[in-house]
Amino acid sequence: MYTDLGLCHRFVKFVVKEDNVERIEEEIQSFIEELKELEAGIVFQKLQTDTDIINAETKAVEAQGKSRLGQHYTLYMVLDPTKNIPPILPIEKISSKEDDLIGTNGQIDSEIIELEKGVSGKLSAWVKHFHKALTPICNDNPVYFELRPIIFN
Repeated sequence: MYTDLGLCHRFVKFVVKEDNVERIEEEIQSFIEELKELEAGIVFQKLQTDTDIINAETKAVEAQGKSRLGQHYTLYMVLDPTKNIPPILPIEKISSKEDDLIGTNGQIDSEIIELEKGVSGKLSAWVKHFHKALTPICNDNPVYFELRPIIFN
């Protein structure tokens, strides 16, 4: 169900400061609840600790005699834009060629979101919301990715 070509797949990679690790799950849950008020179409979310990154970073940092910089996480969300209130409807009909169904929005810059015009702006508003809610407890700016059906681009 979560690989449906009509759904948006969103990813945020971020590093949380060590002193904020204990509260990250609560902060993410709060963010998701607020986001669901804006986007009723959220059908799935998962917060994952990126242990491979943590292990590699730990070895590198220990070799240099420095302390760790924080915990790495990836937040994954799936959205059905047509379930939002009001619904976000496709710009055009789905192409019959399977290769044309998925578009990628690589790294999304938070400055782009300021416009929030049209379908693309509405679908990207989550970045601005995440940036505002969680960047204060992060070590650096989060990295945002989205796989979006081409019919919404």
